[in-house]
Amino acid sequence: MNFTINLSRSPDKKWGALNPDGKTWNGLVGVLIAGKADLVPAPLIWNSARDAVIDFTVPILEERFTLVAARGGGPEVQLWVYMEIFPVPVWFVGLGAATVLALGFYLVHTLGPVGLHEAYDSEMFSPLNGMSVCILLLIQESYPLVMQSAAARLLFMTTAMWAYLVFSYYESDLTARMTSVPPSVPIRSFEDVITQDYKVLAVDSTATAAALETAGEGTAMRRYYDSNMEDNKAAFVSGTKEGKERVAGEPKTLLFESDLVFVGDKNFEPLKIIDGMGAHSAWALQKGSEFTDVLNYNLQRMFETGTAHQLYLKWTYLAANDYSAADAISLTYENTLFPFGLLATGLILAACALCAEGLFKRLLRKHVTQPPQKIPRKVRQSRQSRQWNNTYTGHYKWNDW
Repeated sequence: MNFTINLSRSPDKKWGALNPDGKTWNGLVGVLIAGKADLVPAPLIWNSARDAVIDFTVPILEERFTLVAARGGGPEVQLWVYMEIFPVPVWFVGLGAATVLALGFYLVHTLGPVGLHEAYDSEMFSPLNGMSVCILLLIQESYPLVMQSAAARLLFMTTAMWAYLVFSYYESDLTARMTSVPPSVPIRSFEDVITQDYKVLAVDSTATAAALETAGEGTAMRRYYDSNMEDNKAAFVSGTKEGKERVAGEPKTLLFESDLVFVGDKNFEPLKIIDGMGAHSAWALQKGSEFTDVLNYNLQRMFETGTAHQLYLKWTYLAANDYSAADAISLTYENTLFPFGLLATGLILAACALCAEGLFKRLLRKHVTQPPQKIPRKVRQSRQSRQWNNTYTGHYKWNDW
């Protein structure tokens, strides 16, 4: 294009914002307005105030304004993680359910028409055996049972399904807790910042600071800015470096900044907040510059041919992707209502089946006569001998006298 390039820095090391007088601009925007530069080939974030005084090319980067916190010293050692999977009430309900099941197996063995142990097994089935059945089913092991009655089958199938669901919930939650890192700061919105008494910093004369100032009326972001930052110079820092130092050194302090600034930074963590905002950055030019159309055309050609995408893959796209594991979802009491409800239904059905089988057994004994048993020969002879002796002693012995 036959022109010479002279590179220079912003004299005040600022991106560009309105000065306190409300008329003049500082930073790179002020340099363009003053005619001291033709082009700012840096990702300057677009906003309506800047667009009124300078021109922008088509967007070249997408950023997200969010809160940034200092990372912790490392994962905490959780000695009771195996017990924290379920809330305390669920553990007590589970223990009570296992006890009820153990007694249920014992009653089915005792009152049912057929026992639960093999015929050759002389061991009596006790409630401890029933507890062993529950524990073995929970860890997906087998137990030799004789299930020839409907009550035994219903109780066993219900216990097996309940144990499978509870074990699956426990295993999935435990896996999630051990494979995902919990957030170092429990902040998910500016509402959390207000309720938990956190402090937010912003870099002065930047689009992030302007975003806080121009946030929607009534939003948590705007309420925080009006009450804590509007007339507070200590809430603004001169640059990202100073912001990092204060966030790392001051407790409960966050920095409102673009997430791309912290890509690859292991000491700071951009938080995922629900009221974060997206932003587009582009190159900036003087208002009405003759280079605007030329640059836009060539940038569009770079997007069309895939050149811009290849540059993203090399410099920004892969680095900005979040490859960390999702936050763990802890199971609550409501998640375990279904298996315990299924268990209660199965217990009711097994109890009904046990009562029906007991009633049928009693009716069968009442109306069906037992066939006469065959008496062995020796038993018959012994009985006849005792009967003859009694007769002789009682009738003939005294008559002979």
